[in-house]
Amino acid sequence: MSRHVWLMLASTTLAIATPVFAGTLPFDCASLEAVVAEAPTRFNKITGVSVSQETAAGLATRMGVPLAQVDRDYVRRVYAADTPMPGAKHCEVVDAWHGDADARISQIAHVCRYPGVTKLTAAFNAQLAQCLGRPPDPDADAYSVAIDIDTVDSGEGYASTQVTADAQLVDGLRISVVQTICENRRLGGCDDGT
Repeated sequence: MSRHVWLMLASTTLAIATPVFAGTLPFDCASLEAVVAEAPTRFNKITGVSVSQETAAGLATRMGVPLAQVDRDYVRRVYAADTPMPGAKHCEVVDAWHGDADARISQIAHVCRYPGVTKLTAAFNAQLAQCLGRPPDPDADAYSVAIDIDTVDSGEGYASTQVTADAQLVDGLRISVVQTICENRRLGGCDDGT
């Protein structure tokens, strides 16, 4: 079930207790900018101890599918964040990659959770964009916003850095600084939506 469908169903029973963004960002811009600056280094300076790891076999077991149906190159590691963002209930660094014959994608994210905010407003989206010095996301809605920081394309693939904010009924607000790198294993492999 998609998050938006689940949110629509849950909102019928939780409509009274749906906190909306209150008007100020739950963190300061300087802290967010410091995390963004660490993205090109794969957050090396702010990554703490290993918390968990999942491989293709673990993913297949968790999903209840045969290993042959799961990308064998899949690995996901979670680390504690040495430098949590101010006001966050929890921060972590998630490092995952997968690949096939066409391309290999690596994605690392510094993720922080802020309880209590289950919907975003246009004011939140505008403040986040202003904080990052980037244009606001035209596709933003009450549950998610994504702001592109940097993208580099080449014949070998691409690298991009993005800041996302997602509001959920259960977990509240999640702010992520995400670096994605796609490496071609064949010409145009990263162009196929890998």
